Amino acid sequence: MKYDAFISYRHMEKDMFVAKGIHRALETAKIPVKIQKISGKRKIQRVFRDQEELPIGSDLGENIEAALQESEFLIVICSPQTKESVWVMKEIDTFISMHGRSNILAVLVEGDPEESFPEQILRDDYGNPVEPLAADVRGSDKKEISRKIKPESLRLAAAIIGCDYDDLRQRHRERMMRRYVAIAAACAVLGVGFGIYNAYSRAMIHENYRQMQINESKVIARTSADILEDGDRKTAALVAVEGLPHEGNDRPYVTDASYALSNALGSYKLGKSVSYKNVYEHKLAVKEFFANEAGTMMASYDEGQNIYIWDLVKGELSFYDRPEDSISMDEYFMQVAADDDHCYFVSHENFYALEPNGRQFYKIAFDGYCDRCAFSYDTEKFVLVFHDKVQVYNTADGKLLGEYPGLEEDDYFDEFIKFDDSKKKLAVSYHKTGAVYVIDLESSEQTRLTGEYGAITAMNFSVDGGFILATADFTGGYSQFKTAPMNVRKYDLGTGEILFDKEYEYDGSLNNPWFCGLGTREYTDSAGSNSEIIVTACKSLYTLDLKTGELINKYNSPQSEVTGVITLNNHNLYLASYDGMVYFMNASTGFIYSGYEFSAGDSIRKMSYGGQSFFTQEYYSPYIKEMTWVNDPSGEVVGNFEDKGYGEFFGSPEGNTYCMVFHSDDYNELVLYDALTDKQIDTEKIGAGDFRDTFYLDEDTIVIPTSYSTLWYYDVRNGDAKKVTFDEASETNYDRIINGNYMILKYASEILVIDLAKQEVLLSGSLRDILKDIGDEIGLYFQVEDIVITKDGKNLYVVLGSGDIVRINVETGQPEQIIKGNNAYDIVLSEDDAYLLLSCGDAKLKVFDIQAKEVINELEFYYSSNAVVQMSKDDRLIFLQGKDSYFRIYDLALNAYVFETDEQAARIERIEEDPDNNRLIMYTSGSLYIMDTESYGFTAMAQLGVFYSGKLGKILCYTYNPEYELYRFNIKSTEDLLNEVKERYGDAKLTESQKRKYKIG
Repeated sequence: MKYDAFISYRHMEKDMFVAKGIHRALETAKIPVKIQKISGKRKIQRVFRDQEELPIGSDLGENIEAALQESEFLIVICSPQTKESVWVMKEIDTFISMHGRSNILAVLVEGDPEESFPEQILRDDYGNPVEPLAADVRGSDKKEISRKIKPESLRLAAAIIGCDYDDLRQRHRERMMRRYVAIAAACAVLGVGFGIYNAYSRAMIHENYRQMQINESKVIARTSADILEDGDRKTAALVAVEGLPHEGNDRPYVTDASYALSNALGSYKLGKSVSYKNVYEHKLAVKEFFANEAGTMMASYDEGQNIYIWDLVKGELSFYDRPEDSISMDEYFMQVAADDDHCYFVSHENFYALEPNGRQFYKIAFDGYCDRCAFSYDTEKFVLVFHDKVQVYNTADGKLLGEYPGLEEDDYFDEFIKFDDSKKKLAVSYHKTGAVYVIDLESSEQTRLTGEYGAITAMNFSVDGGFILATADFTGGYSQFKTAPMNVRKYDLGTGEILFDKEYEYDGSLNNPWFCGLGTREYTDSAGSNSEIIVTACKSLYTLDLKTGELINKYNSPQSEVTGVITLNNHNLYLASYDGMVYFMNASTGFIYSGYEFSAGDSIRKMSYGGQSFFTQEYYSPYIKEMTWVNDPSGEVVGNFEDKGYGEFFGSPEGNTYCMVFHSDDYNELVLYDALTDKQIDTEKIGAGDFRDTFYLDEDTIVIPTSYSTLWYYDVRNGDAKKVTFDEASETNYDRIINGNYMILKYASEILVIDLAKQEVLLSGSLRDILKDIGDEIGLYFQVEDIVITKDGKNLYVVLGSGDIVRINVETGQPEQIIKGNNAYDIVLSEDDAYLLLSCGDAKLKVFDIQAKEVINELEFYYSSNAVVQMSKDDRLIFLQGKDSYFRIYDLALNAYVFETDEQAARIERIEEDPDNNRLIMYTSGSLYIMDTESYGFTAMAQLGVFYSGKLGKILCYTYNPEYELYRFNIKSTEDLLNEVKERYGDAKLTESQKRKYKIG
């Protein structure tokens, strides 16, 4: 025969890897001379392995069948998924039909034999169970599998050659032993030097390859971040996975890729910020779109009258074409809608109801030219408006529910059409007269709402059963319309009576009269029941009382026209403006919640809401952007403080407890928690006053300063609070500095040093008096710029306004000049009190050796009042963030920077070290960042993070405005992130096209 063996395998990564290894091992197998003589075979001649995957729907093909016919043995690469491969099953069946079952061999790459071996090789021709000859190459990674392929291939080779496996294995061992002896002898002859050089070369090649993979992973991480910024969260996650070690990918671990994956998955996010979820691209600029209420399906059409149906769950296009039986390109669409089951496209001639795959559910051909179409809020009904009549249909089956003739002589219907919430009433407007008719869909009665209307700018049914109409005087054309007042009227639908008629002025010119909207809502809050009208007109948003029409609040958009409003079941709403911004605001006060605004494009034409997502479209853009609150569902609420309002969070030094402190005019309230269980331990009301410098003195003591002269000591163990007053401290506006167990108060040249543990004053007085003995040396300039105290509380280091630095013995009050005129503003002590870090006015950070009394290092550093200068606990690293906002880490041992952010970072408020887990934790006003200190790469960012515990493996985050809740997250490993990708996206992988696009592979 032409081939000794045919290898059958799935064209999947692991199976291909094993098939290739078995192929190479068999064709290079050395057959001992003794066995050659017995078997008659000098070597395994040829092994067939088809390297091209067969296309779906094809037959095996002549070349495959010919190869099977010419192969003596069939080797099947087996895993639990092998049975799902149509082609492997066909190759087994074809081989059996040609040669029988006796010469089929198996290679187990994954799973157990009973779940991995195809049924055809587990039974003989009579259906009796048999045990196939199999090689076992299962391993945790490619490296382990590779080690097994060579020896396990001997089982296959023995069967093919026709000899005993043990004999072949023994001969193989003997041959390998002889080879090793020969190599050893050769090495002895050539010399040890060559061996060392060779080993070094291999190590260098390996290291260079490893570094190449690390660099590649960093590029992949940046690519993932760029994709996420563009809005494709799923692809960003799949790209990030390619930069991490996982099954079938044994590259080294790189923190950048882990951080990119964490961000793509929205880890540790509280749903308080909005970012892209997906972008839906059309061939041409979008004309109209509609996302259903559940946020599962969206319908749209573009300028070319192409229609689209989108699966919002998968973020994929379900259908793109024109409807069946449409009137070619001459048919123009004017409206679109979607519910849970169907999409609806309306042209001037036809109404199409389509299934998600584009198949036609039903079609309504109009008997005239349709001018307008509208849907009820839940798409249960739709209305078609013709020149002289109105038709109402049932969306579920397309049946006509009623037809209503026009009643205004020599007039025709206008663009305003509204259903009430019950879908029992319909309001339509007329173009010339400005009349509005309310049609009772059950009785067919039409009620004309009377009054002087002007031009209608917006109208709607109200939630309390009335009707609201907004108008403006348009008699003088656009120039008049731009400055005309707006009238808002409310009608009683039973009588047609005007309940109120209020007039409001526009602010600024009305650049586009169609930037108008009107809605009503009712909700209950802590103040009671509320009912409001929300009106938008040009740049203004009006909140009116639904019962009286009185103005509650008016908000003027600072930049451009209001183009969309999404109201909530409370006093808040989302407001979109033409310039592309979306704001989260309190409609009753006009207050904009800072940090919740987001950009949705350059010029928002339309904004809608479905499921948990915003959908926005820019003018003349082919894109619909889906944005959503990024929320990590693994977060668990462990505390709700809605009744207390804003509070400050504090964690104990060892992380055993944490507390929240809330301030009111009458008292400060401390709420204490057990960090292990997140259960509330105690709550204590403590004297009123300033609480912002609350801190843990030690694991069992919390100190709450309520004034400069008064401190409260709270005992964590027994829950007692004790008030301590220091008579030496006045109520002067001191600067308060906390250094470990010591508190320093300074005001101008006055200082006060307090031992917090002993609750006693160590030093008090004026620097003018303390430094009088060295006044000649320091120039009698006593303004204090900064001050620190040593860990033992024995010495103060004071930076004077002159730039001089003096040391003061706390016990004796004896001063000593340490540094003369360094122009220093800020001073930091190293952990061992051996070095001073001086932030100086000459854009330098100077490292001063106290013992040697000299500057041993200088770094470029632009100081600011909120700069970060801190040394690591081992006094090796300096953490820096100056006026330029870049965060840097300097290694004093290497005399070099080891890390610098790529861009300006958020202002850091404090830094913690976790040496047990090689982590650095940085807190900003809005987030908590975790850095790996071995690679100096970020691994996670927790939105509004306030507490980190490496010992407990968790993060706490506190959200406020409008909710006040404390969340707990378990810290996620890379394995956790990879499992989350699988849970969320299943077996989804990058396509070959995506790999080429992003240069992966």
